[in-house]
Amino acid sequence: MVQTIIIARTDKIGDFVVSIPSYATARAMYPEAKIVALVSKFNRIIAENVACIDECVCIDDYQSMGELGAKLRSYHPDVFVALVSNNTISKLAVKSGAPRRIGPRSKLWSFLHYNDGLRQHRSLCMKSEAAYNLDLIRHIDPQLFDQTGIRFARIQYGQEDMAPVDAYLEQHMIAPSGFVLVNPFTGGSGANLALDQYGVVIDEIISGKNPYLGAQSDLAAPRGADLGYWDAQTREPLSTSSQERPSEESNSSKGSALRREFYEDQQAVEAVAPDDLSQTALAVTDPNGAKRASASSGAATAGAATAGTAGTAESEPSDNSSMSAQLVREWAEEQSVERNRILKQEYDTQTTTDADGSVTVSWTRRDSASADGDTSHHESRWEQHRPDEVAQDKGPAVEESQPPHVVILGMKQHQEQMDEILESVSPQNRPYVHFFINEGSLLVAAALVDRCKVFIGPSTGITQIAGNYLKPAICFYSSRISNSHRRWELYGDPEEVAFTFNIKNLNPNNKVLSSLQDGMKQAIVSTVLEEFYRR
Repeated sequence: MVQTIIIARTDKIGDFVVSIPSYATARAMYPEAKIVALVSKFNRIIAENVACIDECVCIDDYQSMGELGAKLRSYHPDVFVALVSNNTISKLAVKSGAPRRIGPRSKLWSFLHYNDGLRQHRSLCMKSEAAYNLDLIRHIDPQLFDQTGIRFARIQYGQEDMAPVDAYLEQHMIAPSGFVLVNPFTGGSGANLALDQYGVVIDEIISGKNPYLGAQSDLAAPRGADLGYWDAQTREPLSTSSQERPSEESNSSKGSALRREFYEDQQAVEAVAPDDLSQTALAVTDPNGAKRASASSGAATAGAATAGTAGTAESEPSDNSSMSAQLVREWAEEQSVERNRILKQEYDTQTTTDADGSVTVSWTRRDSASADGDTSHHESRWEQHRPDEVAQDKGPAVEESQPPHVVILGMKQHQEQMDEILESVSPQNRPYVHFFINEGSLLVAAALVDRCKVFIGPSTGITQIAGNYLKPAICFYSSRISNSHRRWELYGDPEEVAFTFNIKNLNPNNKVLSSLQDGMKQAIVSTVLEEFYRR
């Protein structure tokens, strides 16, 4: 009988937020067990405010491994699960005294420390970070996991966190759910807009009109020279012309239940291999050095496109270089096979039209391990309403004469950068731009995120919080697979719209977009207006 489970996730905020389904699912699997989260100082406040977690142990509160190990042993854990691992975490798994120690096996020490580990090849980025985490929870008891299904838990905040947010909105005469929230700041790991580009986008959002009022062209086809609109299921263009945005009808009928994705250009569709691909791939070769190739008739194109990143290595005569090029091709083939498997097996969708004219799209996530396609496993169902037209007896959700307010979230050290964004907003629109300088806890920022109508930002911790609250989120990603939407999607949030920038157009030092194409800019603005005015 499982009485205590320690689940470790000791990195940054966003990494922990994508792990919340793992904690929630473990709680649902073992409702009587104590769930203990081993966390870092960065994510402790989130862990302490997720109801499925009973206790938190912060790794930074202890000065020695012996002291921390003794604390973990005091829980008498039955299972220790490391959602992400390093040498320190794997040693703590042993020191905890847990008879079952589950974690990702990669380095030699991980085979020694995790007596019930799992090979994941996570650096290949074959699935999302949340899915990798859930695979480790499933390993505790696959049958029970399948019976229970994947669960989600909301980050909670209190009245003391809501109070400064409500006071701020009242002071600036902004209605809750009546503003667009922008978090333009990141640690530099993910793709992002430049500050002046944020200003231009914000300016056009404020100048935009309600797309659901009459025959308007605000959501009409943008004319970006290289911008393509791609079906999230097939990765194929949604229209015969890559310059023409599909209609709302075609978009919903082709499965808007799956996230909409926009790519800066066709070359960005084929994701770039991880930086450490050759080292990672070598680690998963068989003893004879011949990696098992995935057979797929449709993989040749993807393999050739991605293998281009290793063209130099392939031209070299050395055996190591030839092997690296071959591994890149095989990695691309695996990407294509895995993508096709997920698209064919993972979702069932259904579209119905309600009495009020709105379209309800619901979908069920299948058990990808089920050979017969049984949909009783891993089920999570959401609904979204997209009116084909505004009912005559109802006014717009927001009056046409009232432009969207835009709130920029930051901290004290971001003040100059926020001012720089404002400089790119036209003077007549600046009264609708507001700065929220968060001097409170992370939960104050969470309360602000929870009150916005639409969220905009790069892939970072605050963005993952928006995903936890199921917000319509416009998120920016890189075509490098380790920073891509496939790896860092807002898991469980059907309202996310992903924008992928070609890594060739990003500054290598800070991952900022070198130039914002008109087509991509219009696509971002149009999506924000569509989500903001949607009922």
